[in-house]
Amino acid sequence: MLKVAIIDRSFFGNKQHPARRLLNTLARAAMGWVDDGDRSARSLYGRIEAAVGRILSDFNDDIGLFAQVYDEFSSFVDREARGAEVAEERINQVTRGQEQLLIARRRVAEVLNEFRIAQPDLPPAVVNILREGWHDVMLLAYLREGEESIAWKNAFSAVDELIWSVQPKVESADRQRLLKAIPDLLKRLRDGLNNISFDQHRAGQLFTDLQVSHIAALRGESDAWQAAAEELVPEEVALSVSAEPEVVEDESYERAQALEVGQWLEWQRDETWVRGKLSWRSQVTSACIFVNRKGMKVAEMSTNEIAMRFRSEQARILEGLTTPLMDRALTAMLGALDD
Repeated sequence: MLKVAIIDRSFFGNKQHPARRLLNTLARAAMGWVDDGDRSARSLYGRIEAAVGRILSDFNDDIGLFAQVYDEFSSFVDREARGAEVAEERINQVTRGQEQLLIARRRVAEVLNEFRIAQPDLPPAVVNILREGWHDVMLLAYLREGEESIAWKNAFSAVDELIWSVQPKVESADRQRLLKAIPDLLKRLRDGLNNISFDQHRAGQLFTDLQVSHIAALRGESDAWQAAAEELVPEEVALSVSAEPEVVEDESYERAQALEVGQWLEWQRDETWVRGKLSWRSQVTSACIFVNRKGMKVAEMSTNEIAMRFRSEQARILEGLTTPLMDRALTAMLGALDD
């Protein structure tokens, strides 16, 4: 590089100078490198070694050599980048899907358990329908179309109507309304269960039990459980999330929150340091997914966990990646001269 600078004075002023472009590209590629022991000619290490070796052995006074080596190396980097983007997007899609499923399970559990709290004395037939089948009907509606959809509202109203249908009917008008409502209610329940491929034999048993509850309701009687009420969807299953240490909102936590997608982080794992790029951050659980230069997942950490690593000096942000290496070097040199 010193030799190039002496031969070609445009080296300092031209940011697109072939030698500067090559050095910057080598530096950017090396930022994601982790020593996995692969030093073969096809590895990143091998490609960098070959590029540097060729400059050292072949460069005399032809600046064009840097352009040739740059074209060859950047082609390799671009191919790797395209493959990494595909792998990274696949990981992010899976992670987003898992988060959506968690959100949906939480919401369905919340809704069904609210029904259970409001009406603790429900017949076993109703409890079994909601717990075994209708939970999944609501889950599917939420995942496919969301809470504002007609499918979700229909599934919700079906629960409301089902619970009303098994309550004792004392007034004649209520009995007449129930008689008219039962065929439509049963059709809605069957259609919903068929939509999730619910076991037909089990569905038949549930509807037989529900018929008993409906007959009791028409007689003004209750077929409700006498036992203590149970949750329709156990929260410890649907809402399971790992407990985290208390959040300390200090400078380290602010740094962790400020991490942007695409930023590189280095952290200590056992006796080694690992590098990863922040690929995706959850807006619900604060989980952060980190990938390596090939787009493969290397870690999943919460914002709080990253902050704890900052606090204990077991993690550091790899700064200055947006500024090319050569520009940083020249800026540092000028700063030293000013001092």
